[in-house]
Amino acid sequence: MLIFLHGQDTCRLKRKLREIEDGYRRTYGDSLSLEKLDCCEVDWRGFLDIFSQPSMFVKKKLLILENVFANPAFTSQLIKKIGFLADLPDIVVLVEETGIAKSNKLFLLLREKAKTQEFVLLTGAKLKQWVCGEFAEYQTQITDGALEKLIGWAGPDLWRLSNEIAKLSAFSKNIIEKDVELLVEPPIETAIFKTTDALSERKRGLALKHLQSHLQKGENPIYLLSMFVFSFRNLLLAKMAQAGGFPVQKLGLHPFVARKSLMQASRFSFEELKTIYGKLGQIDLAVKTGQVPPEMGLKTAVAFV
Repeated sequence: MLIFLHGQDTCRLKRKLREIEDGYRRTYGDSLSLEKLDCCEVDWRGFLDIFSQPSMFVKKKLLILENVFANPAFTSQLIKKIGFLADLPDIVVLVEETGIAKSNKLFLLLREKAKTQEFVLLTGAKLKQWVCGEFAEYQTQITDGALEKLIGWAGPDLWRLSNEIAKLSAFSKNIIEKDVELLVEPPIETAIFKTTDALSERKRGLALKHLQSHLQKGENPIYLLSMFVFSFRNLLLAKMAQAGGFPVQKLGLHPFVARKSLMQASRFSFEELKTIYGKLGQIDLAVKTGQVPPEMGLKTAVAFV
């Protein structure tokens, strides 16, 4: 029998593979022969030698093949023998984490001959449903606002989300937004809002403290400055949208960014934002052309605002 697991969502793919392994172990115990092969490191003959080894103590063989599509010679042999393998009582599981062309001959044959499951990256409602299901496993509740923030900060990376969910569930069985803010590290694009928040309130000391925290973590000062410029660009766009009476979402900003930008832009006049954005552009250019050291450029930007 052939089983084909593929897709970019490696977290759910690996869980499914572990589920298959555990299921056969429970059923066959010590009489199960389990082998894992990387097809970049084994040829077809090596595969057959392992697969066909007889044993009087083995009732079922489970062979897991990874990176099949990366070995053209192995692939060509598998295409010829796929019908034979599909009819065997033993199990061959093919695992592919990279993208595969839908017109690939082996891919089409596996879709026909194997039990196939694709693991695409989850988004939107399906991602929220998955996260809620994970919290339910820990008997933990999460508010809608906290759920939005967690997904916004961690993104669709289920490996990271799994770790964050375990950490949050150990902290509390009723997760609110403040818990996420306390325990989950935001992406740099979100964290930089702490700096722009401080600047919009004229709290330069606090802004410098946030920047120092970024630098201590080893974050690239040139990238920090570019994000700083980007943030004030968003403020200017939000101010223009506000003045023009049209939704800021039409500017193509992420909803979270749009909401934050609208709130921050209200603390500045249109002329102030134009002046600040222009000056930040000059500082950014001076840093990128080597006229000003990056860290000095960051501090100059804070001092100017």
